[in-house]
Amino acid sequence: MHNKTDIACLAECRRQIEARLGWGDSVLWTSRDFERLSETISEATQIHLSTTTLKRVWGKVKYDSLPAVTTLDTLAQFAGHESWRALRQGVLSATAPVPATGSPLQPAANEKPTVEKHSHRPAWIWAAVGMVIVIGILGLYFTGKKSPSYGINPAQYRFASKKVLTEGVPNSVIFDYDATAAPFDSVYIQQSWDPARRTKVAKDQHQHTSVYYYPGFFQAKLIIGSEVVKQHDLLIRTNGWLPVIEQTPLPVYFETKEAESGKEFGLSIEKIRDKGISLQPQVPWVRYANVGNWGDLRTDSFRLQATVKNDYREGAAICQHTEIRILCKGSAIIIPLCDKGCVSELDLLVLDKYFPGKEKDLSFLGVDFHNWVNVVCTGSGGQFRLFLDNRLVFQSPLPANPVAIEGLDFRFQGTGRTKDVSLGNGT
Repeated sequence: MHNKTDIACLAECRRQIEARLGWGDSVLWTSRDFERLSETISEATQIHLSTTTLKRVWGKVKYDSLPAVTTLDTLAQFAGHESWRALRQGVLSATAPVPATGSPLQPAANEKPTVEKHSHRPAWIWAAVGMVIVIGILGLYFTGKKSPSYGINPAQYRFASKKVLTEGVPNSVIFDYDATAAPFDSVYIQQSWDPARRTKVAKDQHQHTSVYYYPGFFQAKLIIGSEVVKQHDLLIRTNGWLPVIEQTPLPVYFETKEAESGKEFGLSIEKIRDKGISLQPQVPWVRYANVGNWGDLRTDSFRLQATVKNDYREGAAICQHTEIRILCKGSAIIIPLCDKGCVSELDLLVLDKYFPGKEKDLSFLGVDFHNWVNVVCTGSGGQFRLFLDNRLVFQSPLPANPVAIEGLDFRFQGTGRTKDVSLGNGT
């Protein structure tokens, strides 16, 4: 049974993870952020935690029980500890977290922990005091603001890049940088928002190369210590439509013609299996991406039309999860669809607005994939509108400042098909 100490330790674990990620206030995290967090944790620990589990841990989904021990161990390891037990003992001792390479010290069998030996106050109070101290130190370290002692001045740094290929993936990017002004050796280049894509580089060198395996819009960063001193936009384009199966560590690519069938576009189950890819028990996501080929479109004036069908409903793919994603500069519009019985698992994202299926009625996104589903969404007059099979099902205000639309992709759990796809301005 968990107690206030466990709750306090879990809160500290969350804070350490948030500090490591640097994604801002977790209250504002979207479903896409939790999906990225799931992928990042999986890459770092080789253990998969579902987005639903992570949302429960962060309180996005109401859940009164403490997570399973395996989940707690994985979170603690991602935060930099040997185990949940090590993190918990560190908090109870009101000391800094134990490094992943260290071994937590165990009290003797007849010796009480320090917090109980010297005080009659409950242990969780001392844990809270310790957390305040630790959080304060972490806050100073991770805020990304200038450090008076180091005096990091972004103007003293240079950061630029060039792609080896004009379009297509994989695509190597050559970064040119000057970080000789760095007061210490902690210099990093990060591909995008994802800290797992961060690489330490030598401060006295001036070039670093990195491979981008997926197309899309990215913001590359030059980081000194914990401070982003320079960043710039980077668009990895496709040559038309690219079929790709998402997979760690490397995706699986297909030729465009392998997905073409008359007016329809999609990979068959047979072609996926021919590549040696198993569809069970872990169902892969199949993506059809088209990035950098849509001209000058913005979120205040656009119209997308597409007809989609999810073709796979076996085993773990019973919900037939499907996403239509409009990739924008710095954000996205993500329209999820699934079997009608699974709508509670959906999350709708419209740029800066997040609509979680656990808290909102998203039943209109439940569809029957035995039939083709026609999807139309528009941005005009300051409003985002979504139509399914010629019926307006959702409407929401758009941000006052429109952003550029950079690409479009369709994602199917298992596999699926699209046809009649068009994306253009509001006229």
